[in-house]
Amino acid sequence: MKRRYRKVTDCEPLSVGDAVKSAREMLEMNQAELARATGIRQSHLSEIERGKRVVGRAVAEKLAKALELHPSHLLFVGDRMRTGADQIEALVMKILKNLETIESANASRRHALVENVASQVKEIQRLNRSNLPPSSQARPRKKASGE
Repeated sequence: MKRRYRKVTDCEPLSVGDAVKSAREMLEMNQAELARATGIRQSHLSEIERGKRVVGRAVAEKLAKALELHPSHLLFVGDRMRTGADQIEALVMKILKNLETIESANASRRHALVENVASQVKEIQRLNRSNLPPSSQARPRKKASGE
């Protein structure tokens, strides 16, 4: 049996958070109800709606199911795919926030913040590699016969 999705015909939302909030309000749900339906913490859901969190595929699928939307509606917002560039921008903002916090943190907190920054940098590197078109990905160059 093919699943039927609710059609969203209102004006196109500006962000994933706007899309989630709009769909939730159309279903007359509050954040607590949506959080229970998806298994996502309410604070996390609030951050998504305010644009403070990047929505990954797994979370988008949970939200879409609870909101009776097709998952692509949350991943394609304003006819623009949530790209690696969007995710990178969010990670850079987190890194900057962590770096601002490091100065005033105690030694153990500093260590945790530095580890967070390192993992966020690795994630940015991974996203950069995965978002390159196949023809532009780094390949070992063949040496010319005269070298």
